[in-house]
Amino acid sequence: MKLAIISLFAVCSIIGTFAQVSVNINDKSAVSNAQKQIAARLMRYYSPNTLGTIPERESDGPEGFQWFEMGFYWMAVAQHMDVGNDILYMDTFSGALANASFGPTASFLGGSGLATFSAGVGKWNDDILWWGLAAVHGAEVMGEGYETPLGSTLFDIAKNTYTEVRDQWDNLCGGGLYWARNRNDAQLNKAVYKSTITNVEQILLGVRLFKITGDRSYLEHAIQVYDWLVGPSGLVTGDGVVMDGVRADACQQFTPNQHSYNAGLFLGGAALLFEATKDAKYMQTISRVLNNYEKVFVQNNIFIDPCEVSGQPPCRQNQAQFKGVAIYSLNYVYQYSSDSGIKDKIKTWIETSAAAMFNICTPRYDCSNFWLPTTANRPVDVHNQMNALFMSNTLSSIKSATVQGGKQKPKNSGGMGLTIGIWSSIFSAIFLL
Repeated sequence: MKLAIISLFAVCSIIGTFAQVSVNINDKSAVSNAQKQIAARLMRYYSPNTLGTIPERESDGPEGFQWFEMGFYWMAVAQHMDVGNDILYMDTFSGALANASFGPTASFLGGSGLATFSAGVGKWNDDILWWGLAAVHGAEVMGEGYETPLGSTLFDIAKNTYTEVRDQWDNLCGGGLYWARNRNDAQLNKAVYKSTITNVEQILLGVRLFKITGDRSYLEHAIQVYDWLVGPSGLVTGDGVVMDGVRADACQQFTPNQHSYNAGLFLGGAALLFEATKDAKYMQTISRVLNNYEKVFVQNNIFIDPCEVSGQPPCRQNQAQFKGVAIYSLNYVYQYSSDSGIKDKIKTWIETSAAAMFNICTPRYDCSNFWLPTTANRPVDVHNQMNALFMSNTLSSIKSATVQGGKQKPKNSGGMGLTIGIWSSIFSAIFLL
């Protein structure tokens, strides 16, 4: 997460006072077209390479880019291919995930030979899970047997990520998964911190692997993680607050910060658990957490992060996608909720936010992440464009009544994704060192 690499990554300008696009959010074809245009503009930031990612650049400003953010990127692309019924980018997508997961190893950590190195350069549990969520979404779109250009399957990449993170569970503070992977790290926030985001990501991944395979061990672990969050950890409170994490060496030492992606993914995970089990307790918790979510992360029916609001510390580059992945996950609540009031509320937020976003997109569909009318400067860059795609994907899903992750296509022999031809020799060389 912290490895700096020289980058050719370029940041676009600030949206100014020129003509914007006009999208009728009640016209399914207009929404679908906008979704495709936004996806095309996002894809221009990536050139296929052996790492499967935009080059990293260390900075808290908009020019910065970290490895884990590419997991968000591919999640947005996978969601587009799914709910937009458009697999134009599947070859590029599967080639990138194959390269990033070390080809036939199908592991973002590189397998046992590179796991320690990968953890050392910043591939923490939450980081690899973003990529794993992209992989499982690709498997939902193309089927469990879909092969990448390097012979692995998207399903295997997702499954291996799940297993690598599951093995980071212990019983300190009653259970829970760690944020980072090295228990001996000199920095305590890396060695002992159990982050909410790691745990909620694992719930989303586990339930979806269960839905693909029918293997109840995935579901049982997801329930175990959920029960820890609402129980012994104390991280999800009775009034619906979702805190950021807790130290395993001091079980009441919470980080009380609220972030939209923690609450958003918790809500999505609870919705998936409700759909899988039909247990009403999940809907009861969803109701409480969603009420708090509205107080903190919604303003005038428009999604916000507190760092966007005047008087708050400004949003860092790596916070930009929090809102986008939360919206991605709230789509599960909309789809599976048994409460019509909750569904109507989320639909209103999605429609109002999308209309506000489209109102400030450029004619080329470059869109900002700051949708409140009071926001002065609205940057246009890869971080903002990811959120624009999450937003337009989710709107499209709602308008077309397309179930996110609902497709299970037959086994596909795989794409001919653009994968650098020397990859296999690089892979071999690494393990010959």
